[in-house]
Amino acid sequence: MFVQPEEPVDPNLIVLGEAPGKTELEDGVPFVGRAGELLRDILSGVGARPVIVNSANCFNEDKPTTEVITACREAYVKPTLDKYPGLPILSLGNFAASSILGGNRAIGKLAGKVRVIGGRNVYFTFHPAYYLYSHEKYVKDHIEVMAWCSVTPVKPIEYIVGVPPKDILKEPRLFIDAETTGLKYPWYGTKVTLLGVSGLNTPIYIIPTSHQEYKEDVDCLFLNEFEGEIVGHNIAVFDLPFLAYEGLKFPKARFFDTEVVERCRPIIPKMTGLKWLGKKFFGTHAWEAQVHTWIDEGLTTDKMPFKDICTYLAWDIEVSRSVWLSQLEEIGDGVPF
Repeated sequence: MFVQPEEPVDPNLIVLGEAPGKTELEDGVPFVGRAGELLRDILSGVGARPVIVNSANCFNEDKPTTEVITACREAYVKPTLDKYPGLPILSLGNFAASSILGGNRAIGKLAGKVRVIGGRNVYFTFHPAYYLYSHEKYVKDHIEVMAWCSVTPVKPIEYIVGVPPKDILKEPRLFIDAETTGLKYPWYGTKVTLLGVSGLNTPIYIIPTSHQEYKEDVDCLFLNEFEGEIVGHNIAVFDLPFLAYEGLKFPKARFFDTEVVERCRPIIPKMTGLKWLGKKFFGTHAWEAQVHTWIDEGLTTDKMPFKDICTYLAWDIEVSRSVWLSQLEEIGDGVPF
């Protein structure tokens, strides 16, 4: 009834599944049925050498209960994870998420998220069996993208801390992104902590506004003189209202919101976020993992380590530029939101 984890030599990933089926029970190996074949094809395609372990390790005709998941986590899953400290986890489906996070978790609310748990990145996606009975292409795409991302090494990114030179006003467009202390609008007390600004081929400038490590006044209101195009992802409902409240209204500029363009496509709405687009179309690593984990834990961006939040913001700008370039090739220049 018990199916042992699969542990290859020199693994670079841990895959956490659900429970063994009849095929796995007969072979004594996890993920060898139809769902397993699909998963193994995906993992092979991204260069993964995975440890494979189930959140429930014994075969049962019924779905595992929360009590079974908890017992198996302590007896089998946790000891397996402890053998491979720091190795990322690809978490497949509801029961794997429940094993990692505790309680009864629904993957619909977690799919696409990457969090730092126990000193390692955990990538939440669907179980391949869900694709086999739903035949929804986005489900398979999701598994493929998250599997790729889970073995993608972290890449450095360059940025300059400080106000950009005034000749940046000569750029035809500026890419912007703001970090704030929360999601509520600024008239409820939320503050802008950092502003990222870049031209298409200029350095990325990170302007500290109210981060705790930078107390001096920062004057970037000269950007109100910009007469070109302001580009960003979800700037219409987020960044621009915050910046306007701080006095940065860009009264002479045009605007281009790359998320508005994405939302006009016949795709799943959840798949229009910047982090997802970066992973799916540009092969980025999960640059958001640590910052989003801190946000979940209640830490605001002004209290986060300065280098980490700057790197996060710089990647937002970098991917915004890439998204805009890809849209430019498809729909042309100058489409405002």
